Amino acid sequence: LWTLDNSRREYACLLGAWDGAVYLSGEKCAAFACADGRPLWRNRPDAPDFYGRGALAGKTLLVPARDGLYALDTVTGVRLRGSGIEKPSAGYFGTILFYGDRMLAVSQDRITIYNRAKQASDNR
Repeated sequence: LWTLDNSRREYACLLGAWDGAVYLSGEKCAAFACADGRPLWRNRPDAPDFYGRGALAGKTLLVPARDGLYALDTVTGVRLRGSGIEKPSAGYFGTILFYGDRMLAVSQDRITIYNRAKQASDNR
């Protein structure tokens, strides 16, 4: 149907698809229309340095960055108030995945599991 030119390697991760849009992240974070590939939004100039693979969580896109976990509105790409999950004391979130009411974050040296109460437990 369509192809996105990613020769600049701006996007490295497919975060998911929802309500007619596909979400990508890497150096930038963006949403494209599934039907024709037109850009719906791209990260704003004040967007952080994304780092790791984010995840689609309902109507929110959670994207790890060097300074924390950012919540973006899936319709506009605008940063929401916050994810409510504190950055790990050492390192970055890395790749995140949702399983039921838990969020798993995998970095180079640990797997951290967060529950809805946003308490963390480390499994090394």
